[in-house]
Amino acid sequence: MLILVFLASFMSLCLCLNTGDYDYLMTRLKFGWTAKDWGNYLTAQRVTRVVSLLLLLPFLSSILRVSDTVIIISGLVITALSYTVMCLTQKASLMYLAALLQMNSVTTVSIRLVGLGDDTFIMKFNSSRSQLSKLVDPGESGKIFSVVGIGQSVMALVSHSTFGAVYRLSLGTRP
Repeated sequence: MLILVFLASFMSLCLCLNTGDYDYLMTRLKFGWTAKDWGNYLTAQRVTRVVSLLLLLPFLSSILRVSDTVIIISGLVITALSYTVMCLTQKASLMYLAALLQMNSVTTVSIRLVGLGDDTFIMKFNSSRSQLSKLVDPGESGKIFSVVGIGQSVMALVSHSTFGAVYRLSLGTRP
């Protein structure tokens, strides 16, 4: 059951990774954004993701010792909240709040400080895929990576088709 929960979490995150084209179209229609406005938003979003990856994640994981599972699930919930704000807001300024909430980088990577002796530490990064592979026997990890790879490809196909259909169908009622 835990493997299925992790797979569903990872696939839901993959869904969020494929919204960029439609996010731009939405902001252009909703707020009249230009390419420059979109670029400013993307800058804020990407800086937030890098800062959360380099500062927030090590703080949560290494200092507070929050488990990888809690970080991943919390990150997914916060990211879902971000996309909900993006969808429902009528104010362009709230798009920047949504950018600050996006934890995509935090959810795809877990980090640990590993001691090497003499107080020397290295950072060890593990992706969500690695987290999944820890749940099965070592001989089964290739199967997990195959399922995740296939799932990512299917999610990309499904998400682009779904987002395209929703975009076209909603233009007349709720652009």
